[in-house]
Amino acid sequence: MKHYAIGTLVGLLALSGANAQKGNRKGHENMAKIVPDKLIPAAPVLDVNDALEAFTIHEDFVIEAVVAEPLVDKPVALAFDGRGRMWVCEMRGYMADIDGTTEDKPQGRIVILEDTTGNGSVDKRTVFLEDLLLPRSIAIVPGGILFGDQQNLYFVENDNDKPKGEPKILDPKYAQGGNVEHKSNGMMPAIDNWMYNAKSAYRYKFQQGQLVKEATSFRGQWGISQDNLGRLFFNSNSTMLIGDRVLPNLLEGNKSVKMKTGITERVGSNAVYPSRVTPGLNRAYISSLNGYKSNTIDPKTFKLTNCTAACGPVIYRGSNFPEKFNGWSFVCESGVQMVKAVKVDYSDGHIKGSHPLGEKEFLTSTDERFRPVNIHNAPDGSLYLVDLYHGIIQHKTYMTSYLREQTLSRKLEGPGLGHGRIYRIRAKSKPLAKVPNLEKADTDTLIAQLASPTGALRDLAQQQLIGRQADPAPVRSALGKAVSKKMNLATIHLLWTLEGLGALQARDILATIGTGNEDLIASALYAALSLSDSDRAPLTDKVASLSAKPMTLPYQARILASIDNE
Repeated sequence: MKHYAIGTLVGLLALSGANAQKGNRKGHENMAKIVPDKLIPAAPVLDVNDALEAFTIHEDFVIEAVVAEPLVDKPVALAFDGRGRMWVCEMRGYMADIDGTTEDKPQGRIVILEDTTGNGSVDKRTVFLEDLLLPRSIAIVPGGILFGDQQNLYFVENDNDKPKGEPKILDPKYAQGGNVEHKSNGMMPAIDNWMYNAKSAYRYKFQQGQLVKEATSFRGQWGISQDNLGRLFFNSNSTMLIGDRVLPNLLEGNKSVKMKTGITERVGSNAVYPSRVTPGLNRAYISSLNGYKSNTIDPKTFKLTNCTAACGPVIYRGSNFPEKFNGWSFVCESGVQMVKAVKVDYSDGHIKGSHPLGEKEFLTSTDERFRPVNIHNAPDGSLYLVDLYHGIIQHKTYMTSYLREQTLSRKLEGPGLGHGRIYRIRAKSKPLAKVPNLEKADTDTLIAQLASPTGALRDLAQQQLIGRQADPAPVRSALGKAVSKKMNLATIHLLWTLEGLGALQARDILATIGTGNEDLIASALYAALSLSDSDRAPLTDKVASLSAKPMTLPYQARILASIDNE
């Protein structure tokens, strides 16, 4: 105990000269460091090859760099276009120094990253937009892109990879209020043809050049994903994974029932198992060793015990991983340099999470500058991991004097710009899927892609068909074949393609629910809510005759209530 008493005194003396930080809490005067210096490794900037050596990943997988600096700089989010290229938000202004003094300077970029040789690595960078204020969201839409910055949601037309005209503000309240860590982000195109965000209570559509904005449940903090049915998953910094039990806006739309929806469930544990000591956390000083009643990090191992910087969750929907990992979630923890794997299961209308890897994480790094902030399903069937690669992850609004001292002691405050990586995580034993150019594909080819085992390709094909306003006749024909052949994933996307084309009919719903498959019944009844009153009426008898199962009952009740209220 004498060792820690001396450490406390030294720590307090060191912090007494530090600038008072906004994140300091009343009653937390004792912010002495508790991790012995001899256990804390140095934190130099590693080149990408050395950074790869610092990883430990599950034995069935490989992690490899798709792109690194100088071709990418402080990436935070990306979207794939129909050619398989990445459109990346570079949040270059985020905490470029210890005090975030240049945060209000527009220096962010949106860049297009492309592999022109087919070797799996980016070799071409095109700056599409620059001088942006902390860009955080991007979505590819017909004719251009939508993107969000520190305040607004914009549309800008794409003219052969160059912006045509100035970005147009479509929603001036997209990310209003709060600080950088607590603003809307995502703009994820979901299977139901809406775009969803984390840290937001709104969803969006972009139709014929016009933005449609509609209320939805408030979800998450940073990053958002969906499963193969279209249920949404998200998290907060201290909750590893949260999922919606039902499809979006299902219960909110029932005007005859006034109730708290209660559609979300925590999925799995918040426990984490980093591969190194974790002194560089904002509240790591909260410890029984410093006289507090709780411990942020284990007082024996000096490692974080429960997540404090969870973000960027994804539900794996690809074709490359071993089959047992389909539907699992992979979640970033940027404070302690790791990615957690959560097995997601569904039972009786509920979502449950488990951790088959036990007290071992899917991916860890000993490099303190590794900052995983987002994960995306890729068109090649793998996962793309976005690494901010920056010494500072905590925003100045919350930074404590303790963390400031930790940051400066290992020179983590610099360099403020010039680094960033995007990694590919793939299976060791299986080749990657070939990425087609869907922008040049004809209607039949796009329809065929709706049956792809790769979720990202199914999503992109659906978006292409709707964006082109394709003829719905071959889509409906394909739906009939998919239903008869029990091609469930294709059936879901074909249904929603018809919905997006404004061509969905009651007969499509009846054919789908006639399969008896619970996922298809749920998806079809949810899609039926977009039908006109007269088109929905013929569904009454069939829906009423369906067995009342926990999975499908909310959808049956919702559609019957909508018909009864007409």
